Amino acid sequence: MAKFFELIKKEWMKHFSILFSIIFTVAGFCILWSYVSDIIERNKIRQYDKRKPKIYAQKVPFFAHLHPFPDGNINIDELFAQIFAEDYPNDDVVGPIVALSDHDNVVFDDLVFEEYDKISTFVDVEKINDYTVRVCDKGDLDNDGNCDEFFYLLKSAEISAKLPDGRQAHVVGIGITELPKKYSDIRDVVMQLKDQGAIVIVPHPACHAIKGMGKKTLTELVEEGYVDFCEVNGSFPKTPLNLLGFDYNKKARQWAEELKVPVVANSDAHVWYTIKINGKKERRYGCIDTYVNLLDKSGFKVDDLRSYIRDTINAGRYETIEYTPHSIELIKWLFPLFVAILRGNSASLGDKYPPPNLRQMYEEMYK
Repeated sequence: MAKFFELIKKEWMKHFSILFSIIFTVAGFCILWSYVSDIIERNKIRQYDKRKPKIYAQKVPFFAHLHPFPDGNINIDELFAQIFAEDYPNDDVVGPIVALSDHDNVVFDDLVFEEYDKISTFVDVEKINDYTVRVCDKGDLDNDGNCDEFFYLLKSAEISAKLPDGRQAHVVGIGITELPKKYSDIRDVVMQLKDQGAIVIVPHPACHAIKGMGKKTLTELVEEGYVDFCEVNGSFPKTPLNLLGFDYNKKARQWAEELKVPVVANSDAHVWYTIKINGKKERRYGCIDTYVNLLDKSGFKVDDLRSYIRDTINAGRYETIEYTPHSIELIKWLFPLFVAILRGNSASLGDKYPPPNLRQMYEEMYK
């Protein structure tokens, strides 16, 4: 009997070693694939950076679906510095458009809209309307010697809604005046957004793991007239799994084309990465500038940017930039998230990390 168990043990160890070797090899291959992809994508970004002055002379960048703290890992000044570092050419009226979208809260937007320029020594804030402010770089946040840069910030959020089958799904509202109640029925959420004139974007629709709504619900909402745009997303790492049917952006684009819904490129920025530009290392946040929509300047309406964005994109007078330069960093960020999902612990980040008292935080920072 002892010899029998010894044989079983040897056979089990043999098969375990083979399985471990396979898992290790596959994981190594995925990491190598992502590493090489990062090199290729970053070379594309370097070329794109060289073209930006010419592009920005004709286009308006629309940076959407950005996650600051606590959903992401960036504070307001760091995020604003990233936008000012784009060095958009000075103009009296036309400027970049930015839409933050934390999960189920607008605490950052509210702070900026209501009193940020009273707290921060770096920016001036001019209110345009209930969902738009103009943010000016009076303190040279990006250290380029230019204090005349500005952009427009639209109050926005990524809202958790409930699907008919009980699952949760995300909806991004751009230019909102009132935040819908989270975990409400999906139709109640999109109806509230449309009633207040907000732009409704369906984020990462093909990935159920991060609360994509799926093709069935997307189709129904499009047919009912609730969806403005469908999103391709900068937070999916490039891995060999893309070749095996896990290219969620490819699926999202296919669905949007079938449904005749315009596609927008949003960063869904959560993590930092480092890139070398002209021999100097730069720290950048997510795909803020590399998953972006470039809109024609014609028809720019300061007092109605929602209509300008909607009309320009619906008319096809825009292009998307889609580079993912930080697959390795995304894998590090996404792995614990998927482990939590497999363990059944997929609570919203907004529940796990409640919105901080930002006013107090910034008052302490600028004492």
